[in-house]
Amino acid sequence: MRDRDLCIPVHEQGLLAAERCHDQAAVRSMLHTLAMGHCDQGRHDAAIAHLTRARDIATATGDEAGIAQHTRGIGACHHAAGRYAEALPHLEQARGLLRPLGQPRDLALALILLGSSRTALGEPGAAIDLLEEALRLLATLPGHDGVNVGRALAFLGEAHSAAGGRPEATAHLSRALGQFAETGAQPWVARTMLLLGEAARRAGDEKTARIWFNASLAMFQALGRTTDAQRLVLRLTGAAGQ
Repeated sequence: MRDRDLCIPVHEQGLLAAERCHDQAAVRSMLHTLAMGHCDQGRHDAAIAHLTRARDIATATGDEAGIAQHTRGIGACHHAAGRYAEALPHLEQARGLLRPLGQPRDLALALILLGSSRTALGEPGAAIDLLEEALRLLATLPGHDGVNVGRALAFLGEAHSAAGGRPEATAHLSRALGQFAETGAQPWVARTMLLLGEAARRAGDEKTARIWFNASLAMFQALGRTTDAQRLVLRLTGAAGQ
């Protein structure tokens, strides 16, 4: 049921059971999901340790799809920790592994994080190309993956903002906000509001920035996202002082 508090203890028990059964496929599955639970709760290095072990198992069995999945996961954990330079080699490796495997969704997820990392490292032009490719790949999938389309749009808006294109940034971020609201992805609604505030701040519009920051802060607090709320308080303090 994706209960955040139960995720880690349940999958720790699952990992012990898989180890007792000597079922390496189950061990890998438990390690990967356990890693995602740790990453979601901010324990990025613990998550990376689990994913590294899972990747080692995939490597030993010659499972290229598994190697790509766990490598992308390691990059995602570094990205979540704000270690964008460390995320890049893992995400680039995952991209290289995934492209010939014909897995457009997984490739799109790697491209989304690559794009975000490139923006954070001062390369918004490269980020725009990566994120536009991710959106094209997502559009080829059956059904509609609203959350990941929203993520690609949000990071694309951020890239345009960093490149000085506020109209494009606002358009993409507004579309992302709609995607997340439609799918009920409330943490991403809050994060997109934050990105809209940052875009306004980059453009020198502090009044609009404060409006978006305050809206984002209220949602993070309502969701119990304490760390995100604390970071946002620092931004608000900066906006108020200008």
